Amino acid sequence: MLGKEINRWDMKGFWHHHDSIELPNGNILVAVNRQDIPTIEDHVVEISRTTGSVIRKWDLRQLFDISRIQNSKNPRDWFHMNAIWYSFTDDSLILSGRNQNAVIKVSGD
Repeated sequence: MLGKEINRWDMKGFWHHHDSIELPNGNILVAVNRQDIPTIEDHVVEISRTTGSVIRKWDLRQLFDISRIQNSKNPRDWFHMNAIWYSFTDDSLILSGRNQNAVIKVSGD
């Protein structure tokens, strides 16, 4: 990777996969795996740019039926989030889930 590392944040209990974007407030949204649960690729966290702490979490298992799997034989990977986008118009998150054949919209609050 070319360039200069500007900052690094440790997301205790999570590890990054696939995507991250910067929010209008400068914080970072990150697609993550939570390390202490049996499912993978089904969480989003907001990281404070100034402190590096996790200030918000979205657990997709609380929003959707995890038994609905379209493209995987692995129940751990029921959603498989590939991308995150932020909608300025209504403060929502738009997420793509490969194993759901879906793009979903989730409230930002």
